[in-house]
Amino acid sequence: MKISIVVRIKNDIPDPAGEAIRQLLLEAGSSDLRSIRVGKFVELDFDGGDDTTATERVKRLCQEVLVNDATEEYSFKIED
Repeated sequence: MKISIVVRIKNDIPDPAGEAIRQLLLEAGSSDLRSIRVGKFVELDFDGGDDTTATERVKRLCQEVLVNDATEEYSFKIED
């Protein structure tokens, strides 16, 4: 069972990495670019299990290890 997790900086938190990339792209000619937010992508692959168990496990892993609740938010998708 594969689980794809996307972790993003919350909208009300400044994103210096995103701003640095935005500046580079503006200099490269993307003058219509308004903003960029940088995040991380995590892919987990577990043997077996059901969606309910996987959901509980992913939420626990995100809360305990993968996500800083003060500055980040996450979403995930479960694939069989």
